[in-house]
Amino acid sequence: MMAPRPDVTRLFMTTQEVAHLLGVTDDQLRNHLPRLQADEGFPLQMPHQKRPKLFRRAAVERWLEQTCNLTAADIEEAERVGMTTAQVHVMTQARRRA
Repeated sequence: MMAPRPDVTRLFMTTQEVAHLLGVTDDQLRNHLPRLQADEGFPLQMPHQKRPKLFRRAAVERWLEQTCNLTAADIEEAERVGMTTAQVHVMTQARRRA
């Protein structure tokens, strides 16, 4: 019996998914992506993918954890309830201060 294949939708994120998670439009992400990658260490898209651009979910989550001080649980909660990480960041900062 073959091992089950990993869920590709959990391994990778499209530009649209990343933009939504960051709370920006697709165009804003595309415009700022070169700067984010060069100056902020944002993950590179998968090199063999032209369209749609795919990013490793783990790399994006790791970047968010480091850059926005969000935990994996915070990011998962944002995706589950349809919030952006910016909204979750504000919410978690408020919780930590309380």
